[in-house]
Amino acid sequence: MTEKFWQPAGMEFDAYWIMDGPESVGNEFYGAGFNATLRDLGRFGLMMLNQGEANGIQVLSEDWVEASTVSDPGYERISEDASIGYQYQWWTFPDREAYSAIGIYNQFVYIDPQSQTVIVKLSHTPDAQGWEDDTLAFFEKISQLTP
Repeated sequence: MTEKFWQPAGMEFDAYWIMDGPESVGNEFYGAGFNATLRDLGRFGLMMLNQGEANGIQVLSEDWVEASTVSDPGYERISEDASIGYQYQWWTFPDREAYSAIGIYNQFVYIDPQSQTVIVKLSHTPDAQGWEDDTLAFFEKISQLTP
């Protein structure tokens, strides 16, 4: 990941995965455990906003960016009454182009291509879930502001 993605994208600091055992035998685990600085997460969001391009380099293919972030006929909501869905590690919205990476305990990279907005929020909540609706509504309002 460092050679193929992180360095070509121009990230400032090393990122890392939390491992499930000692360094010599541990493995990354899916669904959680990725750590990066706020500024590098912002750079990541800008790269996604720019269709996978960072610093003049096409780091991710435009096709993958679109397939991973655009709700399509295969769009599935996370539950019957949910306002968001999940596709390729991104939370997607059926009524707008915005999408978001959402980490446990209130970590966000929110991208709205229509307004050219990237928001990164790092924080901590006592409960792992239950905060998405208010935070995402706030991000949507911010992205609708005009300078």
